[in-house]
Amino acid sequence: MFIELHAQSAFSFLEGAEHPEVFAAEAARLDMPAVALIDRDGVYGAARLARAAAHAGVKPIVGSEITLIDGARLPLLVEDREGYQNLCRLITRMKLGAAKGAAETALDDLEPYAAGLVCLTGARAVRSRSGSRPATAPAPARSWPGSWRSSGARTASSRSSVISSASRKRSSRAW
Repeated sequence: MFIELHAQSAFSFLEGAEHPEVFAAEAARLDMPAVALIDRDGVYGAARLARAAAHAGVKPIVGSEITLIDGARLPLLVEDREGYQNLCRLITRMKLGAAKGAAETALDDLEPYAAGLVCLTGARAVRSRSGSRPATAPAPARSWPGSWRSSGARTASSRSSVISSASRKRSSRAW
């Protein structure tokens, strides 16, 4: 089973092309149990995805692709209410005092907001805005500092919990 965990909506200017409703409808058409929306440095399409996904019978997974100081981006998915609160707090902290479109954070600054979030990795490095791989981009989750993991953040290896949760919702829904 395939679940899109890295979709960006038209709210991620110059990166996404469709509205959240299209992602929900397409996930339902393809019989996906869930779809994740991770707009850049915000949760802009989250409410629209939640409404459309409920109507389509798929589980919405909210997240954001957070920009790090070196330009690398880190996809974070919300696992629960605490994760949503932490993601919103992190985004707010990033944007306070930053010029429009220039929000960024240091990898070490993520730790206080890690609980309830799933960090997607999978490449040796996270791509920067230009598509290049910055020298200081984080390595795969298995080699991240233990403080990140021990603080409650989950890595891509625990995606299965997000996916199995989505599968249970999809298989138990009433048609």
